[in-house]
Amino acid sequence: MEELEKSLDDKVENEKLVEGFLGYIICSTQEAVVLPPFVAFAVRMNPGIWEYVKVHSDDLSVEGITPSEYLKFKETLYDEKWAKDDNSLEVDFGALDLSTPHLTLPSSIGNGLQFVSKFMSSKLGGKPESMKPLLDYLLTLNYRGEKLMINDTIDTVSKLQTALLLAEVFVSGLPKYTPYLKFEQRFQEWGLEKGWGDTAERCKETLNCLSEVLQAPDPTNMEKFFSRVPSIFNIVIFSIHGYFGQEKVLGLPDTGGQPALYEAFGLTVIEAMNCGLPTFATNQGGPAEIIIDGVSGFHVNPINGREAGIKIADFFQKCKEDPSYWN
Repeated sequence: MEELEKSLDDKVENEKLVEGFLGYIICSTQEAVVLPPFVAFAVRMNPGIWEYVKVHSDDLSVEGITPSEYLKFKETLYDEKWAKDDNSLEVDFGALDLSTPHLTLPSSIGNGLQFVSKFMSSKLGGKPESMKPLLDYLLTLNYRGEKLMINDTIDTVSKLQTALLLAEVFVSGLPKYTPYLKFEQRFQEWGLEKGWGDTAERCKETLNCLSEVLQAPDPTNMEKFFSRVPSIFNIVIFSIHGYFGQEKVLGLPDTGGQPALYEAFGLTVIEAMNCGLPTFATNQGGPAEIIIDGVSGFHVNPINGREAGIKIADFFQKCKEDPSYWN
Protein backbone atom coordinates (compact mmCIF):
# COMPACT_ATOMS: atom_id res chain seq x y z
CA MET A 1 0.00 0.00 0.00
CA GLU A 2 2.93 2.34 0.68
CA GLU A 3 4.16 1.87 -2.87
CA LEU A 4 0.66 2.50 -4.20
CA GLU A 5 0.39 5.74 -2.23
CA LYS A 6 3.78 6.93 -3.49
CA SER A 7 2.78 6.30 -7.11
CA LEU A 8 0.10 9.01 -7.03
CA ASP A 9 1.04 12.68 -6.63
CA ASP A 10 -2.52 13.98 -6.37
CA LYS A 11 -3.54 13.66 -2.72
CA VAL A 12 -7.27 13.57 -3.46
CA GLU A 13 -6.83 10.87 -6.10
CA ASN A 14 -4.52 9.04 -3.73
CA GLU A 15 -7.10 8.93 -0.94
CA LYS A 16 -9.86 8.02 -3.37
CA LEU A 17 -7.89 5.06 -4.65
CA VAL A 18 -6.65 3.83 -1.30
CA GLU A 19 -10.06 4.07 0.36
CA GLY A 20 -11.87 2.62 -2.66
CA PHE A 21 -12.58 -0.93 -3.70
CA LEU A 22 -9.19 -1.40 -5.34
CA GLY A 23 -7.43 -0.28 -2.17
CA TYR A 24 -9.50 -2.75 -0.17
CA ILE A 25 -8.57 -5.54 -2.58
CA ILE A 26 -4.86 -4.78 -2.36
CA CYS A 27 -4.96 -4.68 1.44
CA SER A 28 -6.54 -8.16 1.51
CA THR A 29 -4.46 -9.66 -1.29
CA GLN A 30 -2.39 -12.76 -0.58
CA GLU A 31 -1.06 -13.17 -4.09
CA ALA A 32 -1.17 -11.41 -7.46
CA VAL A 33 -0.32 -12.50 -10.99
CA VAL A 34 0.75 -10.00 -13.64
CA LEU A 35 -0.24 -10.78 -17.23
CA PRO A 36 -0.45 -7.41 -19.06
CA PRO A 37 -2.80 -5.67 -19.38
CA PHE A 38 -4.33 -7.49 -16.39
CA VAL A 39 -3.31 -8.12 -12.81
CA ALA A 40 -5.17 -10.97 -11.15
CA PHE A 41 -5.56 -10.92 -7.37
CA ALA A 42 -6.23 -13.73 -4.89
CA VAL A 43 -8.06 -11.88 -2.12
CA ARG A 44 -8.48 -13.45 1.30
CA MET A 45 -11.29 -11.47 2.90
CA ASN A 46 -11.43 -13.67 5.99
CA PRO A 47 -9.86 -16.98 7.05
CA GLY A 48 -11.07 -19.64 4.61
CA ILE A 49 -12.93 -17.12 2.42
CA TRP A 50 -11.36 -16.23 -0.92
CA GLU A 51 -12.37 -13.99 -3.81
CA TYR A 52 -10.61 -13.61 -7.15
CA VAL A 53 -10.60 -10.48 -9.31
CA LYS A 54 -8.71 -9.07 -12.25
CA VAL A 55 -7.84 -5.40 -12.70
CA HIS A 56 -7.18 -3.75 -16.06
CA SER A 57 -4.03 -1.68 -15.80
CA ASP A 58 -5.27 1.07 -18.16
CA ASP A 59 -8.51 2.13 -16.47
CA LEU A 60 -8.20 0.21 -13.16
CA SER A 61 -11.57 -1.47 -13.78
CA VAL A 62 -12.22 -4.44 -11.49
CA GLU A 63 -13.93 -7.64 -12.59
CA GLY A 64 -14.61 -10.77 -10.56
CA ILE A 65 -13.23 -14.07 -11.88
CA THR A 66 -13.65 -17.69 -10.89
CA PRO A 67 -10.97 -19.74 -9.09
CA SER A 68 -10.45 -21.67 -12.33
CA GLU A 69 -9.84 -18.46 -14.25
CA TYR A 70 -7.37 -17.28 -11.62
CA LEU A 71 -5.47 -20.57 -11.79
CA LYS A 72 -5.43 -20.24 -15.57
CA PHE A 73 -3.61 -16.92 -15.10
CA LYS A 74 -0.98 -18.71 -13.02
CA GLU A 75 -0.72 -21.62 -15.44
CA THR A 76 -0.26 -19.22 -18.37
CA LEU A 77 2.50 -17.45 -16.48
CA TYR A 78 4.20 -20.73 -15.71
CA ASP A 79 3.82 -22.36 -19.12
CA GLU A 80 1.51 -20.74 -21.68
CA LYS A 81 1.59 -23.74 -24.03
CA TRP A 82 0.60 -26.13 -21.25
CA ALA A 83 -2.10 -23.76 -20.00
CA LYS A 84 -3.76 -23.79 -23.43
CA ASP A 85 -3.49 -27.56 -23.84
CA ASP A 86 -7.00 -29.04 -23.82
CA ASN A 87 -5.51 -32.38 -22.77
CA SER A 88 -3.84 -31.08 -19.61
CA LEU A 89 -4.81 -32.80 -16.39
CA GLU A 90 -7.79 -31.34 -14.55
CA VAL A 91 -9.22 -32.81 -11.37
CA ASP A 92 -12.84 -32.15 -10.46
CA PHE A 93 -13.05 -32.47 -6.70
CA GLY A 94 -16.79 -31.93 -6.94
CA ALA A 95 -17.05 -35.55 -8.05
CA LEU A 96 -15.75 -36.56 -4.61
CA ASP A 97 -18.27 -34.38 -2.82
CA LEU A 98 -20.17 -36.47 -0.28
CA SER A 99 -23.59 -35.86 1.21
CA THR A 100 -22.13 -34.85 4.57
CA PRO A 101 -22.69 -31.25 5.67
CA HIS A 102 -19.98 -28.77 4.76
CA LEU A 103 -18.07 -26.53 7.13
CA THR A 104 -18.99 -22.92 6.46
CA LEU A 105 -17.56 -20.92 9.38
CA PRO A 106 -13.94 -19.69 9.38
CA SER A 107 -13.74 -20.77 13.04
CA SER A 108 -14.25 -24.37 11.90
CA ILE A 109 -10.99 -24.44 9.93
CA GLY A 110 -8.79 -27.25 11.21
CA ASN A 111 -11.70 -29.01 12.92
CA GLY A 112 -12.90 -31.09 9.99
CA LEU A 113 -12.21 -34.46 11.61
CA GLN A 114 -14.11 -33.53 14.77
CA PHE A 115 -16.99 -32.24 12.65
CA VAL A 116 -17.22 -35.45 10.61
CA SER A 117 -16.94 -37.56 13.77
CA LYS A 118 -19.89 -35.71 15.31
CA PHE A 119 -21.92 -36.15 12.14
CA MET A 120 -21.17 -39.87 11.87
CA SER A 121 -21.83 -40.61 15.54
CA SER A 122 -25.21 -38.90 15.22
CA LYS A 123 -26.11 -41.38 12.47
CA LEU A 124 -25.09 -44.47 14.47
CA GLY A 125 -27.60 -44.96 17.25
CA GLY A 126 -25.96 -47.86 19.05
CA LYS A 127 -28.53 -50.39 17.79
CA PRO A 128 -27.26 -53.29 15.62
CA GLU A 129 -29.33 -52.25 12.58
CA SER A 130 -28.02 -48.67 12.72
CA MET A 131 -24.43 -50.00 12.74
CA LYS A 132 -24.87 -51.75 9.39
CA PRO A 133 -23.28 -48.87 7.36
CA LEU A 134 -20.15 -49.10 9.52
CA LEU A 135 -19.99 -52.87 8.98
CA ASP A 136 -20.42 -52.42 5.23
CA TYR A 137 -17.59 -49.87 5.22
CA LEU A 138 -15.24 -52.26 7.03
CA LEU A 139 -16.12 -55.06 4.61
CA THR A 140 -15.06 -52.91 1.66
CA LEU A 141 -11.62 -52.12 3.12
CA ASN A 142 -8.87 -53.66 1.04
CA TYR A 143 -5.47 -52.92 -0.38
CA ARG A 144 -4.93 -54.13 -3.94
CA GLY A 145 -7.56 -56.79 -3.49
CA GLU A 146 -6.33 -57.99 -0.10
CA LYS A 147 -8.92 -57.74 2.67
CA LEU A 148 -8.20 -55.52 5.65
CA MET A 149 -9.54 -55.68 9.23
CA ILE A 150 -12.46 -58.06 8.59
CA ASN A 151 -13.39 -60.61 5.92
CA ASP A 152 -16.70 -61.76 4.46
CA THR A 153 -17.35 -64.32 7.20
CA ILE A 154 -18.35 -61.41 9.45
CA ASP A 155 -21.59 -60.37 7.79
CA THR A 156 -23.56 -59.13 10.80
CA VAL A 157 -22.89 -56.63 13.56
CA SER A 158 -23.39 -59.31 16.23
CA LYS A 159 -20.73 -61.52 14.62
CA LEU A 160 -18.39 -58.54 14.57
CA GLN A 161 -18.97 -57.84 18.26
CA THR A 162 -18.31 -61.49 19.13
CA ALA A 163 -15.08 -61.54 17.10
CA LEU A 164 -13.90 -58.34 18.77
CA LEU A 165 -14.54 -59.78 22.24
CA LEU A 166 -12.70 -63.04 21.52
CA ALA A 167 -9.75 -61.25 19.92
CA GLU A 168 -9.42 -58.68 22.70
CA VAL A 169 -9.39 -61.36 25.40
CA PHE A 170 -6.81 -63.32 23.41
CA VAL A 171 -4.33 -60.46 22.82
CA SER A 172 -4.71 -59.35 26.44
CA GLY A 173 -2.92 -62.55 27.42
CA LEU A 174 0.04 -61.92 25.10
CA PRO A 175 3.17 -59.86 25.79
CA LYS A 176 2.34 -56.37 24.49
CA TYR A 177 5.14 -56.33 21.90
CA THR A 178 4.19 -59.67 20.32
CA PRO A 179 4.29 -59.16 16.50
CA TYR A 180 1.00 -59.47 14.64
CA LEU A 181 2.42 -62.22 12.44
CA LYS A 182 2.63 -64.46 15.51
CA PHE A 183 -1.15 -64.50 15.92
CA GLU A 184 -2.39 -63.60 12.42
CA GLN A 185 -3.74 -67.09 11.78
CA ARG A 186 -5.74 -67.03 15.02
CA PHE A 187 -7.29 -63.69 14.05
CA GLN A 188 -8.29 -65.07 10.65
CA GLU A 189 -10.15 -67.92 12.36
CA TRP A 190 -12.41 -65.24 13.89
CA GLY A 191 -12.81 -63.38 10.59
CA LEU A 192 -10.25 -60.69 11.37
CA GLU A 193 -7.58 -59.64 8.90
CA LYS A 194 -4.47 -57.46 9.09
CA GLY A 195 -4.91 -53.76 9.79
CA TRP A 196 -5.57 -53.79 13.56
CA GLY A 197 -1.97 -53.06 14.46
CA ASP A 198 1.55 -54.44 14.28
CA THR A 199 1.74 -55.64 17.90
CA ALA A 200 -0.58 -57.27 20.41
CA GLU A 201 -0.90 -54.03 22.37
CA ARG A 202 -1.75 -51.96 19.30
CA CYS A 203 -4.31 -54.55 18.17
CA LYS A 204 -5.92 -54.56 21.62
CA GLU A 205 -6.28 -50.77 21.57
CA THR A 206 -7.87 -50.77 18.09
CA LEU A 207 -10.21 -53.64 18.96
CA ASN A 208 -11.30 -51.76 22.06
CA CYS A 209 -11.88 -48.58 20.04
CA LEU A 210 -14.26 -50.33 17.67
CA SER A 211 -16.04 -52.14 20.51
CA GLU A 212 -16.72 -48.80 22.18
CA VAL A 213 -18.02 -47.33 18.92
CA LEU A 214 -20.43 -50.25 18.50
CA GLN A 215 -21.64 -49.97 22.09
CA ALA A 216 -21.91 -46.20 22.43
CA PRO A 217 -20.91 -44.17 19.37
CA ASP A 218 -19.70 -40.72 20.30
CA PRO A 219 -17.42 -38.23 18.49
CA THR A 220 -14.37 -39.02 20.66
CA ASN A 221 -14.56 -42.79 20.12
CA MET A 222 -15.34 -42.31 16.43
CA GLU A 223 -12.35 -40.03 15.86
CA LYS A 224 -10.06 -42.34 17.82
CA PHE A 225 -11.10 -45.40 15.83
CA PHE A 226 -10.91 -43.88 12.36
CA SER A 227 -7.48 -42.44 13.11
CA ARG A 228 -6.34 -46.07 13.24
CA VAL A 229 -8.17 -47.44 10.20
CA PRO A 230 -5.69 -48.26 7.38
CA SER A 231 -7.19 -46.26 4.54
CA ILE A 232 -4.30 -44.22 3.10
CA PHE A 233 -1.58 -46.04 1.16
CA ASN A 234 -0.47 -43.56 -1.48
CA ILE A 235 -0.42 -39.76 -1.30
CA VAL A 236 -0.62 -37.35 -4.22
CA ILE A 237 -0.36 -33.67 -3.30
CA PHE A 238 -2.65 -31.35 -5.25
CA SER A 239 -2.04 -27.70 -4.50
CA ILE A 240 -5.13 -25.69 -5.36
CA HIS A 241 -3.06 -22.56 -4.71
CA GLY A 242 -0.78 -23.22 -7.67
CA TYR A 243 2.97 -23.19 -7.18
CA PHE A 244 4.73 -22.19 -3.98
CA GLY A 245 7.33 -19.54 -4.82
CA GLN A 246 6.25 -19.41 -8.46
CA GLU A 247 8.41 -17.22 -10.68
CA LYS A 248 6.94 -13.79 -11.55
CA VAL A 249 4.15 -14.07 -9.00
CA LEU A 250 4.09 -11.05 -6.69
CA GLY A 251 5.10 -11.94 -3.17
CA LEU A 252 7.69 -14.53 -4.28
CA PRO A 253 9.30 -15.69 -1.02
CA ASP A 254 12.94 -16.49 -0.45
CA THR A 255 11.99 -18.49 2.61
CA GLY A 256 8.94 -20.54 3.52
CA GLY A 257 7.11 -19.76 6.75
CA GLN A 258 4.29 -21.58 8.56
CA PRO A 259 4.00 -20.16 12.10
CA ALA A 260 0.48 -21.47 12.84
CA LEU A 261 -0.36 -22.41 16.43
CA TYR A 262 -1.08 -25.93 15.17
CA GLU A 263 -0.95 -27.52 11.74
CA ALA A 264 -2.31 -31.04 11.23
CA PHE A 265 -0.22 -31.72 8.11
CA GLY A 266 1.32 -28.68 6.45
CA LEU A 267 0.95 -28.68 2.67
CA THR A 268 2.73 -25.34 2.33
CA VAL A 269 5.63 -26.74 4.36
CA ILE A 270 6.01 -29.64 1.91
CA GLU A 271 5.79 -27.27 -1.07
CA ALA A 272 8.41 -24.90 0.38
CA MET A 273 10.81 -27.72 1.17
CA ASN A 274 10.27 -29.18 -2.29
CA CYS A 275 11.39 -25.83 -3.74
CA GLY A 276 14.56 -25.99 -1.64
CA LEU A 277 13.58 -23.00 0.47
CA PRO A 278 14.76 -22.67 4.07
CA THR A 279 11.50 -23.39 5.87
CA PHE A 280 10.49 -22.13 9.28
CA ALA A 281 7.41 -23.88 10.64
CA THR A 282 5.51 -24.40 13.85
CA ASN A 283 6.86 -27.01 16.22
CA GLN A 284 3.31 -28.34 16.70
CA GLY A 285 1.54 -31.04 14.69
CA GLY A 286 2.65 -32.30 11.28
CA PRO A 287 5.54 -29.87 10.61
CA ALA A 288 7.24 -31.06 13.80
CA GLU A 289 7.52 -34.51 12.16
CA ILE A 290 8.12 -33.33 8.59
CA ILE A 291 11.07 -31.04 9.42
CA ILE A 292 14.31 -32.12 11.06
CA ASP A 293 15.19 -28.98 13.00
CA GLY A 294 18.37 -27.38 11.72
CA VAL A 295 18.75 -29.90 8.89
CA SER A 296 15.81 -29.77 6.50
CA GLY A 297 14.26 -26.65 8.02
CA PHE A 298 13.65 -25.00 11.35
CA HIS A 299 11.07 -25.35 14.12
CA VAL A 300 9.71 -22.16 15.68
CA ASN A 301 7.56 -21.71 18.74
CA PRO A 302 4.35 -20.01 17.49
CA ILE A 303 3.59 -18.52 20.89
CA ASN A 304 7.06 -17.05 21.41
CA GLY A 305 7.57 -14.43 18.72
CA ARG A 306 10.84 -13.16 20.18
CA GLU A 307 12.41 -16.62 20.17
CA ALA A 308 11.23 -17.24 16.60
CA GLY A 309 12.56 -13.84 15.48
CA ILE A 310 15.99 -14.54 16.97
CA LYS A 311 16.11 -17.92 15.25
CA ILE A 312 15.25 -16.43 11.86
CA ALA A 313 17.68 -13.51 12.31
CA ASP A 314 20.42 -15.95 13.30
CA PHE A 315 19.77 -17.92 10.11
CA PHE A 316 20.14 -14.87 7.88
CA GLN A 317 23.27 -13.78 9.73
CA LYS A 318 24.87 -17.19 9.08
CA CYS A 319 23.88 -16.96 5.40
CA LYS A 320 25.42 -13.50 5.22
CA GLU A 321 28.68 -14.73 6.72
CA ASP A 322 28.72 -17.92 4.64
CA PRO A 323 26.62 -17.82 1.39
CA SER A 324 26.91 -21.59 1.10
CA TYR A 325 25.44 -22.18 4.57
CA TRP A 326 22.00 -23.34 3.38
CA ASN A 327 23.38 -25.19 0.36
